[in-house]
Amino acid sequence: MNISTVKETHKGFFVNGETFVPNDPANIDYRGIQDWIAEGNTPEPIETPQEEQDRLEKEFRAEQKRRLAATDYTQLMDENELLTTAQQDEIFQYRADVRNATLATGFPTRPVWFVARGM
Repeated sequence: MNISTVKETHKGFFVNGETFVPNDPANIDYRGIQDWIAEGNTPEPIETPQEEQDRLEKEFRAEQKRRLAATDYTQLMDENELLTTAQQDEIFQYRADVRNATLATGFPTRPVWFVARGM
């Protein structure tokens, strides 16, 4: 196996960005990776810290969008007229909290999601 790049996971290795090799000493490709490492090469993590940050932020934003979309109907005039003032205030605050969740400590690794009580 011709090895250019190796990314390490807890279950094995991705070689050259396309082939997965499990952590199995009986696997000939696994032994090839071990030889490659013995030659002084170092596998990279499956995600760089920046790649992990980008992925977590993308997942966070998708959840944020989903939560806002779930309450979009409350913003329609006909629907809004059916809500009490207290419900409107609760939904307004919930949507503001969801939009501002990126400002919370831990974004995006430990998201803090708010619950709308009145819905």
